[in-house]
This record gives sequence, C-alpha cells and structure tokens, in this order.
Amino acid sequence: MSAEFLHSLLRKLHADPRVLAAYVGGDVTRVDLQLTVAPDFRRGLAGWLAPLADLAYSGPEPHGWTVVTADGVEWFLHLCAPTEPLPQEGLQPVFDRRPAAPAPAAGDAAGLDLADLAGAFWRDLHRAASALEQERPLTAHRWLEACGAHLINLYRTALAPDQPGSGWEGADAVPGLLAALEPVREVLSVPLDGRAQRSAAHKLAAAFEGLVLPLCERLGIAYPLAMRTLAFRRLDAGREPAPPDVSPPATTQSPGRLRAAKGRIRRPEA
Repeated sequence: MSAEFLHSLLRKLHADPRVLAAYVGGDVTRVDLQLTVAPDFRRGLAGWLAPLADLAYSGPEPHGWTVVTADGVEWFLHLCAPTEPLPQEGLQPVFDRRPAAPAPAAGDAAGLDLADLAGAFWRDLHRAASALEQERPLTAHRWLEACGAHLINLYRTALAPDQPGSGWEGADAVPGLLAALEPVREVLSVPLDGRAQRSAAHKLAAAFEGLVLPLCERLGIAYPLAMRTLAFRRLDAGREPAPPDVSPPATTQSPGRLRAAKGRIRRPEA
C-alpha cells in the first residue's frame, strides 16, 4: 500500500469542507475509507480524484466509489450521508467534524430482519422465474445468484447475529459458516442452462424455506406466503409437462441434509 497516496488522499479529504468525517481501515491490499459527506460530494468525484498520482482505476460502485492504484491496492470510499450512522468498528478516526457525533453503542449491530430477508428471497426468485419464462438465462443467473446470497445472509444472521456484514464478502469470518453450508453447497452454484436453472431454483427454494420457515414460526414472524406463492406460480408456469409415470410411487426421501443444516443454526437474538 502506498503511504504517499494515502496521505495525499487524506489531506485532500480534510481540505474539502463537504467531507465531515473520515475513518480508515484495511490492510496492504485493501483500504476502506468510511466518509460522511455532503449530498453533492459524489458529483464530479472522478475529476476530484484525477489529480492524485498512480491511479489505475476510478469509478462508482454501490457503496460509493472505488479506486485502484498502480500497486494493485483497492481503495473503497464508502460514502455516507450526514443523516446516516457512520460505521466505525475496526476503523481508525482520521477526523470527525460532525456536531455531537454519538459514539456507537457497545454490542450494537445492524443485523438483518428475518421477514425482510424472506421477502427479498421470494421476490428475487420470482424475478429469476420471470427471466426463465422469457428465455433470458443470463438475467435468470443474476437473480438466482441473489437468491444464493440471501441464503448466505440467513446463515450469517443465525450464526453471528451480532456481527455486522452481509453477502459473500467477509462471510469467511463467521464461525462455523463453512461447515453449516455443506448441506446446501450444491445449490449455491448456478448453471447457465435454462432447464438446469429451473432445477436450481427449486433446490434453492427448498433449502431456503426448509431453514427459514421454522425460524419464522418459532419467532412469531410473518412469512411472505403471498410472494412465495407468486414465485412458485411463475416458476412452474414454464415447466415442461412430465411424461406419464407408470412406475410404482417412489419412497419420499427424507431431507436429512436440510435438517443437518437447521441443527447448526441457533436461534437469532431478538
């Protein structure tokens, strides 16, 4: 990591009155800068950063902005509005000009709302089913990947309710997550073939519901049945009719792997 680049960037941030607070963290390959900025700061940010030396890449991302320097270090500029809380855990303060900035409460964590998580899963499965119906496998892949991320978030919430973060990135730090994912590992790899995608969608749905529905029932959380029904209706609409089955009825297979997964998930803290 270029210390000279970091110092130049921090001096530039401090000199701009639109930047109210800056906290820094990371390592030699990735630097995170949590910034509280005025609403107009993002406009023209590419030009604002351009004079800094050794820029290999500079561009917007959902978190705010990313810069890659010539030494290969990624610099993540997380842009927060003045009304948003600024995450400070694991970061070092550079400056903080916010009036009466409250200190974070001990043990406070954003967490994930289980009802929102369940609703988002079925919403994205419905989007994937719509794409499959329109024979758009790349779009379907995108939404099935999102469903897989919701499954990851379910495990993260259950295994580490007080640990901030969501999605794949940083999930390696959640104790026991790799072992807990073993029973559903195969459904997290999304194919590009349409028929295989439809099968993957059903497996994702079964894995997710087998875990989240008992949690919702146990905690008294409303389950998004209407969105679930809509997603399955769309998913089954494009299914090819199966040939008549003249064989004897198959014995129902016990979903042992899902039960194994549920056994590894403790009840989230309220």
